[in-house]
Amino acid sequence: MADMSIETANAELDDSDFERWKKVREKNLKDQADENRQKWAERDEEAIDTLIKSGRNDLTTTVNIFGGEYEFFVSLDREQRQIFNKIKDKRELAKSENRNIENVDGISDLVIDFLSSISKDFNREDWEKLEGELGFVGLYDVFIKVMKVFKSEMDEKQEAVKKFRNG
Repeated sequence: MADMSIETANAELDDSDFERWKKVREKNLKDQADENRQKWAERDEEAIDTLIKSGRNDLTTTVNIFGGEYEFFVSLDREQRQIFNKIKDKRELAKSENRNIENVDGISDLVIDFLSSISKDFNREDWEKLEGELGFVGLYDVFIKVMKVFKSEMDEKQEAVKKFRNG
């Protein structure tokens, strides 16, 4: 009875049944509205927990480097975005001039600055030591690996935000 369209209910039900149909339908709509409000409240709370209540330490990802698991922050502040953009610009410059990335002035310091600022486990001296052992190409390979995982994590988080926004 509750699934009947208004046209069907009006055509097939007598007055008392039609009134009962309206009450059932109204109750079902109210229940559905209450369920929707509850779902929205849960999604709001989840978004608040993820986007607002999370501290920087909660927003990390793990990257496997040389057989070890290391944590990196996945939220960038303005300074970190600026460093990343400088690295990207220097990479584009190297490509446009048909040069190897390691031959671009200042690139090593930028990569070390960036990795130091997003690493939970390594400081600047650790990255400099690693560069000494692997050379810049090895360090840059680590940077690329971290950025691939970082991008994947950011894509996942953006997808969750889109899902929240779109209901």
